[in-house]
Amino acid sequence: MKVWKIILGVSLAGGVCNVAAFAQPDGTEKTIVVPRAPRRVRPLEPAGQIKQDLTEFVGSINNGNPFFENQHWIYLARDGYFGANDWMRKWRLHNVSLKIHKIAIADIEANEQGASATIIYSLTSLNTNRSNELKALLGGERTETVQLQLSPPEIVGEDSVWQIVPPDKQPQDLKISDFNNVFALMSFSLAQKPTVSPEAMRSLMRLKQLADGVAKFAQEHGENYAFAPEYIQEAVFPYVADIDAFFVPGTQEAYGFNANLSALNLAQVKDPVQTVLFYEGRNEKPIFRYGGKAAICFADGHVMLFRPGQIKFLIWNPFLDLEPMI
Repeated sequence: MKVWKIILGVSLAGGVCNVAAFAQPDGTEKTIVVPRAPRRVRPLEPAGQIKQDLTEFVGSINNGNPFFENQHWIYLARDGYFGANDWMRKWRLHNVSLKIHKIAIADIEANEQGASATIIYSLTSLNTNRSNELKALLGGERTETVQLQLSPPEIVGEDSVWQIVPPDKQPQDLKISDFNNVFALMSFSLAQKPTVSPEAMRSLMRLKQLADGVAKFAQEHGENYAFAPEYIQEAVFPYVADIDAFFVPGTQEAYGFNANLSALNLAQVKDPVQTVLFYEGRNEKPIFRYGGKAAICFADGHVMLFRPGQIKFLIWNPFLDLEPMI
């Protein structure tokens, strides 16, 4: 794998001065070493594992990761491709957190592959300006029983996890102010598998490859988008499967990169869930070629199809575009 020369560049955005290293090839070879996360210490008995997995799932939700990262804990979810639906975005917008008070294991199957658990929890929010919708959501303990399934090891790596089984059918009311079964609604939202055309699916998969490639590149360059827009292919190519990942399927049109991110540190992107990373189109104008929807890739790595009415809520410049997606 090639190493890239580092050329320092300076950019000003929102009064912030950023010094970044732009990548260009120098012809030498390098082996990428990606540090592995430490293995979790797993309880020996299934009941302890279930409590650990449910606690980790809630912790991830509370840390502001409502999209594909949490599909890891959802049974048969399509990990990483579509993100969550409007209900999950509202959950994040309201800055809601879950607090677990007790987890009681109601039943574990004889083969220890399925189980159910009763969770006692409450909801809080850091929003100081609380709407009536948000006030109706908070206060008091709630009790909910969830069904769980042990995932096969090849799905999640070395350790299986106990995944929440989402409802078979969409709950009648997904309004955030009018529900009791938070885990059922949340798991249903995270398990969504929208029906898309084969062309749209291929585009979403290529965008996902680009997002993963940029993440690996940034990891090796001080957590920076360390490339000028015109060098995007040279910089990221070593981290993707093939050159086709840069082009819209069936065309010679390259995906648009959000040039406002060039030279920024990842920490400066305050709202990566809404900040555009790649898209089909040019000059911050997406093309709606899939049944009136546009393929968009976000800075947190998730990809989605967006309608024209939703585009105005996207963030292009992390220092200027602050309007939330609702």
